Amino acid sequence: MIEGKPSTTSTIVAFFRALNTLGVTRVRDFSDPFAAQLLPPSVGRVVQGAQWLLEGRQGLGQRWWVASRGLIDTVALRSRAIDTAWGEAYRLGVRQLVILGAGLDARAYRLDLLQGVHVFEVDHPATQQFKRARAASLRSPAESLRYVPVDFAHDDLGNALRDAGLRTDERAFVIWEGVTMYLPHRAVEETLSKLSKLVPPGSRLAMTYLEPATRRHEPLIRRNLRRWILSRSGEPQLGLMRREHATRLLEGVRFRALSDENRVEFAARFSDESAEETAGALGERMVVAEKV
Repeated sequence: MIEGKPSTTSTIVAFFRALNTLGVTRVRDFSDPFAAQLLPPSVGRVVQGAQWLLEGRQGLGQRWWVASRGLIDTVALRSRAIDTAWGEAYRLGVRQLVILGAGLDARAYRLDLLQGVHVFEVDHPATQQFKRARAASLRSPAESLRYVPVDFAHDDLGNALRDAGLRTDERAFVIWEGVTMYLPHRAVEETLSKLSKLVPPGSRLAMTYLEPATRRHEPLIRRNLRRWILSRSGEPQLGLMRREHATRLLEGVRFRALSDENRVEFAARFSDESAEETAGALGERMVVAEKV
């Protein structure tokens, strides 16, 4: 990490969300109007250029989607799935939202269901410093928004969240999106263990992870684009895991899976992708689990 700069991965994710908002997507009812503002200025100018092209050339968004073979939709699909899971928790009375590895996530500003909610964004101090500067003019509809700087190599997650005001006697909804694949399995297990000790029964976790075996079915264009992105990010995928491994990890820290879906299942709920277009994109999954 570089002081005052966001991680490359968080920038790529926000960039994809900005493109999705411009229409380079087949995901229904997804928009992140704050994504472009949170980007570094140089990347934001790329988004502005993309907007100009999209406005002037009918069908360009569709062609970009086809060129990426739906890779850009990965972020919008999992965002829609997680937002839906948060909505269910909110309707059950959960009023604490914890976003681990928040990066340039704009949920604290764009979610509809934030009334009376205390939001805790946890991330590396360098990324957080940059984000706070970019978001200085934004106002969250949440009851409170608290930034929790944590260097996972040195800081204790539980202590940091408690010091930030997280109520350990009240249920929480924890989002861990697009992070586990970049961490060693041991680090994932330790983080889940700390979370389990921190939140009471009835709390929920939405966690994405990436399976290793299904990538051989990935279309060549998407595989090469993904490899190019990873080579640029400098953040290797260390924590690929199979579904049964993820289930064991969660059960070991008293989280019971309520659902565990792949991209095909996301697309069936939230996208206009055809079955043929979705085929071969099974790698990323999202599990929603409840503390028991």
